[in-house]
Amino acid sequence: MGCTDSSAINWDPLAQVDDGSCEYDNDGDGIGDNSDDDDDDDGFNDVIEGFCDTDPLDSDSYPLDSDSDGICDFMDDDSDNDGLLDGEEIEYGTDPMNPDSDGDGFYDGDEVLGGHDPLDAEDYPLRLCCLPPSPLVSALPVILVGLLIALFLWRRKKVKSTESDD
Repeated sequence: MGCTDSSAINWDPLAQVDDGSCEYDNDGDGIGDNSDDDDDDDGFNDVIEGFCDTDPLDSDSYPLDSDSDGICDFMDDDSDNDGLLDGEEIEYGTDPMNPDSDGDGFYDGDEVLGGHDPLDAEDYPLRLCCLPPSPLVSALPVILVGLLIALFLWRRKKVKSTESDD
């Protein structure tokens, strides 16, 4: 009794009768398919592939994951990861597969959260990152370097005068 199939990873050359205990390793990773969470070694769990309607034994068949968050689009509530659930995208008329439906550089979810129209490229949140810096902010590093040099020279002069007094 044992596994008589020589293609199985637990093949027993001494077994005379197959008892149905053969284990196979579809992806060749050394882990039997019964114990392997990913039989085709494509990076997706076999159970997830089943839910996402792909073949867990075919490495060329893997779930579509438009936003690369590890959740297949079929199971993902926010397929484009823009902060709006797919159902909300339908409500707003935005594209659930495109994080920036109007192409203005802001995620649809951020625009809705800020009270802006995610379908109007001219209606977007203020870009604080791109405001020109004030002259004081631009000059601040120069001022700090100047102060540090002055402090260094002052302390050096003070140390020399102390040494000459001795």
